[in-house]
Amino acid sequence: MKLGGIPLKEVLFQRCDSALLGAFLFVVGSVVSKLSSFVLNIYLAKKVNHELFGIGFVSIALITNLSQFLNKKCFRRVALSEPIGSVTEESLRRANIQSSINICWLSIVSTCFLSLILSIIWIANPPSSIILDHKLVRQFNISVILAGFSSIVESISEPLIFNLIRKEQVFLRSVIEILSGTSKSILLMFVVMFKSSNIDILYYSIGQLIHSLVFLSSTLIACFKTFGQTKEIIFLPKLLGSSSKSQFFLENHKNILKQQILVSIQSTVLQETDKILVLHLFSAKEWSDYGVISNLANIVTRVLFAPIEEISAERFKEVKLDTNHNKSLSRLQANLAPLRELLFFSTSIGFIAICFGPPISKSLVSILFGPKWAKPENIQLFSANIYTLGILSIHGILETFMLSLGANHQISAYRRFSIVMYCMHVTFVLIFRSGGCMALLISNGLVMLLQVFYYLSFIFGQISPPIPIQEPRKIFHSFLNLLVEKGSRRIYFTFLFGGLIQRCLIHQIRANPEPKKLIQSDLGELLLSSLILLCSLIISIPSIFQILKKSRTNKHK
Repeated sequence: MKLGGIPLKEVLFQRCDSALLGAFLFVVGSVVSKLSSFVLNIYLAKKVNHELFGIGFVSIALITNLSQFLNKKCFRRVALSEPIGSVTEESLRRANIQSSINICWLSIVSTCFLSLILSIIWIANPPSSIILDHKLVRQFNISVILAGFSSIVESISEPLIFNLIRKEQVFLRSVIEILSGTSKSILLMFVVMFKSSNIDILYYSIGQLIHSLVFLSSTLIACFKTFGQTKEIIFLPKLLGSSSKSQFFLENHKNILKQQILVSIQSTVLQETDKILVLHLFSAKEWSDYGVISNLANIVTRVLFAPIEEISAERFKEVKLDTNHNKSLSRLQANLAPLRELLFFSTSIGFIAICFGPPISKSLVSILFGPKWAKPENIQLFSANIYTLGILSIHGILETFMLSLGANHQISAYRRFSIVMYCMHVTFVLIFRSGGCMALLISNGLVMLLQVFYYLSFIFGQISPPIPIQEPRKIFHSFLNLLVEKGSRRIYFTFLFGGLIQRCLIHQIRANPEPKKLIQSDLGELLLSSLILLCSLIISIPSIFQILKKSRTNKHK
């Protein structure tokens, strides 16, 4: 079997030299996996009991997130960090690889420990809505144990994943992501179809177990196919050297590990706070509403924004040295071309969501999840989520830019600022808890907006000589030139105009009983909105091509 004229085996097991291409291929696999999970969640939301859905997909899902957070955010990054100086001798090279493998095994140990602790905490505190039903409590306990076990199984693949990454088997990693994600979705759908009893709380954990087993087995097969019978693959932990001063980790790995653990803990606390607050402040019914609506709204974030941010991390490496050596406004404007391009794509997605999303929020929820989820409070929550996508479209790219280019003291200052924002967020939610999930969302939006201003101040600090604060108009025009692609304003105006037409037409259709039933239905509103969006995109094509052409010209200069 061939792919583009190349044997499939060669494509799967060839080395990928381009960092940007590698990031793109891995992102493709991640996107397909996330889309399959999204389709699975839609299917389960229609089949599973309303309250029990929240217990499985919000409460127990938190065990998976918290037990695995150190793997990708800390230990894998430390294992993949470059050794200090050039490692030319074979013994030093193998010592560095062995130290990295030992780091991977440390991630397995930490996952086992965290899974055990979290399982004990969850089993000791079952949701109040099921505490009187012994059958559901038993089901909850089994689900918790399965979720913890699944995390441990998946963590065992860390040394194997490290070996694949160091051999730059990027396409193969994409295949593993796709295979594990789609296998989970398909097999779990069959379990739901042919179930003999009510096991609604168990569905999430069964899905995670399928995912982890397929992920581990496919990673094992990939490694043995890649390395064959060679001794190049290192899998088991081992001491470095044979002297009395032998150790498990190199000094540079130890130093990076100390920094990364603190950063990872802070990052995870900031990311998972919303779920923790939802679990402690709201009922199981609200957990379900939060899980379904946030899953629908976040599909844009996970499928579109996350890949752009992954690719941007590679693109921003190109401008790091230049921006640090020359900070004049004109030079900075030339250096920030990658930032403008990526901001254009992400903000275009956010702008489309804001212009066309809210009027059809009810139709989307009703079509995807069914009428039982299309309650007024859920529609309001979903509409508010759509508006926050506008902030997210700017937030993610600017954060990646600052973390890629910022000096150590600037990154440290940002960490302190994030802690202050976190405390403000928690305080706001606790004070306005009566507002439910909407209070959580508003607080999130405010925090992200303040962080965006912080990122802009970082960019403002790159300009030398600095622009006086007393000249706001000059500052505004400088930011427009630095961050907004020429020609993009025409595109934004087209989307805005299309969104206004869509709102007017939908309002007229809902107010006028004369149009045919199809137009008045949820599907009719969705089709009408899609048609207007398509027309807006067609009108914008010349401007989009102009921006792409300019981008290609800049890269060849």
